[in-house]
Amino acid sequence: MAQIALHGIDAHTARELRRAGHKLVVPESLPLSPDLDLILMNWECESGPRWTSDVRALDRHIPILAITANGDQAEAALRAEATDVIVAPIRNSILLSRVAVHVDCRARFVEIRDLRTRELLHTSQGLRMASEISRAHDFLERLIDASPDPIIASEAKGQVLLFNRAAEKLLGYSSQEARARLHVSDLYADARDSTQVLMAIRSSPEGRCENFRTRLRSRTGDRDGETVATVGVFRDTRESDSLTSRLRDATNQLIASEKRSAATELAGATAHELNQPLTSVMGILELAILKAEEDEDLRERLERAYNQLERMAEIVRSLSRITRYRTKQYVEGIDILDLDPPTNF
Repeated sequence: MAQIALHGIDAHTARELRRAGHKLVVPESLPLSPDLDLILMNWECESGPRWTSDVRALDRHIPILAITANGDQAEAALRAEATDVIVAPIRNSILLSRVAVHVDCRARFVEIRDLRTRELLHTSQGLRMASEISRAHDFLERLIDASPDPIIASEAKGQVLLFNRAAEKLLGYSSQEARARLHVSDLYADARDSTQVLMAIRSSPEGRCENFRTRLRSRTGDRDGETVATVGVFRDTRESDSLTSRLRDATNQLIASEKRSAATELAGATAHELNQPLTSVMGILELAILKAEEDEDLRERLERAYNQLERMAEIVRSLSRITRYRTKQYVEGIDILDLDPPTNF
């Protein structure tokens, strides 16, 4: 069902449209919602012609179905760029049929518009990606060309694809010459090295060949010539290792400091909160013990309870004296905060 905007439409027509399942809105001002499928208006309404022109100025494609009283009004509505007209009086079946036609056309238009928008977006993204890839390729080529180490790349069949300046200087071939007529195996003084490198690359999970020593053949050399160069790439990690170690030590110290601070604050707060109620309970028990002089059994039980409260008071005092974070083993391998006073000084 469609979302239809009404302008100057009588209640009977609106009721029939609603019965057909359409959602009706009566806009108070322009611009209209972009979700509308159709505008149904009464051309005889005083603001009809002006309202039609205002809508068209904002949206050239929204269907406008105008209800007119005669042929002259119908011609005027079409000149004002109404999409279609119906001359009153009209039957409900005709009105609903025309509404359905225009709603279907609107749906097709929106679908095509969205497809074109997505196509333009994809085209724009593709052009942008192509431009970014081209810039990245140019940057990579300049970076490789500026490398102080010889860098040579070849395709799977061995044709040279890349030959940077360091390789040109080392081996005596120009980049154009190397790409045009050299096979990568031509650069090895011993052809067997080429095979070994290829086998090492294919057998490596990372597709790499590392720490392989070989002899290269320059333009003026031969297969029995002396070693032209051995290329190695190194990184001095001593400074970074030292920095990592210092950072790890600093992190451990920070964690330990935070633990000490948290333990001290928690212990102090706990001791403060427990001390007052504990003192009150001990006072109450002391009075109860004095009043139970004649009942020996009751007095003994109260004294035992008082002794346990004294133990609790000692624990609270231990909490208030904690200055170091230290743990001790509890049952089942669990570590707990060590409250033993000698370990906290």
